[in-house]
Amino acid sequence: DFRGYGWSAGQPSLATLFRDAEPFAEKLPEILVQHGLAWPYPSGLILSGCELGAQVAVHLAAMFSGLFRGLVLDSAAGTSATGDRCGHAAERSGALQRWRAELEKASLEVLQPLDADLRSLGALEKVRGYDGQLLVVHSLPDDDTPFESSESLHGAARMQRKELLLLKSKGRSEEYWVAMRRFCAKIQLDDSLPKVGAVVEHLCAICAEKATSKCGRCQKVWYCGRKHQAEHWKVHKVTCAGGPPESTPKIEPEAEACLEAALIVDVCSDCDIDALHLCFKAVVEQTEPTRALHMSWRAASSALAKRVRELVGDLSATAAVQQPPLMLAVVEAQQDASTCERLRVLVDNMWQSAPSHAWVAFPDAHGVWSPRYASVLLPTLRKAAADSRVVAVSCLRCAKGRKETCDGIVPVPLPSSDDVEAGIQ
Repeated sequence: DFRGYGWSAGQPSLATLFRDAEPFAEKLPEILVQHGLAWPYPSGLILSGCELGAQVAVHLAAMFSGLFRGLVLDSAAGTSATGDRCGHAAERSGALQRWRAELEKASLEVLQPLDADLRSLGALEKVRGYDGQLLVVHSLPDDDTPFESSESLHGAARMQRKELLLLKSKGRSEEYWVAMRRFCAKIQLDDSLPKVGAVVEHLCAICAEKATSKCGRCQKVWYCGRKHQAEHWKVHKVTCAGGPPESTPKIEPEAEACLEAALIVDVCSDCDIDALHLCFKAVVEQTEPTRALHMSWRAASSALAKRVRELVGDLSATAAVQQPPLMLAVVEAQQDASTCERLRVLVDNMWQSAPSHAWVAFPDAHGVWSPRYASVLLPTLRKAAADSRVVAVSCLRCAKGRKETCDGIVPVPLPSSDDVEAGIQ
């Protein structure tokens, strides 16, 4: 107890409150040890002051900042008149009258003018010297202490970790205890708060200015900011925690995949026959075999239809001896069938014969695949198969032939898959 309070002798005075509290703070480590508690206390100590006791708490926090990680000011009483909104004569007079009434209720004799003591406390200047965490709580319906006093203390504090909570209800509401629990958790978890013992000044390894962070790997080298840490890493990585970190290769998930081709062909001339022959040859000559070829075709004349059947027969003979053999599914479409109807027939055939991990490519009947088309595409398909969100892959690399004519340069099909490969390279 302060002198004149409770069982303590003497006469109460605001001027002696601070002097009475200082010996307690000096004896605090000894008191904790005598009662079986660790010192320094592992999770940190929080200093709390309520109403007039907030003045004492600010005083002790300024004088013994190494002891306390956190400071709680609850309904803080009047502060220094300098820069304080409570310094207006009318407001201050009302506050002093309320305090006199409270002191008289407690049978305490006011030996010194209360307004003089309040003006000499200087709490605003003291709170500026505290660099721990601060929580200022005040109940707006409080008739004894104006909330402007708490606002002034919060505004004067220079630390970044500070919070002002103005409660709408009077007394210790649930909102009050939630704020207290949250503040205690922050004190326990934040290692950057003031610790007991001598203050060690760390300097930046680059500019020798005051450091605020350290290497997260070795915990030994300090920096003033992220920029200088990144700049120093090319030198520091050689010695950081036993040497540079080993690079671990990134392993991307893969799943099973195979490639099938689907063609919808309209044969209207001998040029279409030649292009179809090159297309068949490119599919068969892949360095990584294609599993199957599905084709829906129709011809403009019986002569052209005969030649298409001959091409399909030659392709079947070649596919049969290929290892693994190329599966063929060839359908001759009706002349009046639409493209959608023909595609539906192909899809029905693929649905019955293709495995679940098959991917279908739609080559241009007038285009030619590079011999490495499947071998380049399949690794990408295996990676895509591991991601259920991927349903299609686009391959944009291609080579086009050009021919100079009297009408200018016109595109022409490349004569072989080797020409395609050379064009891509």
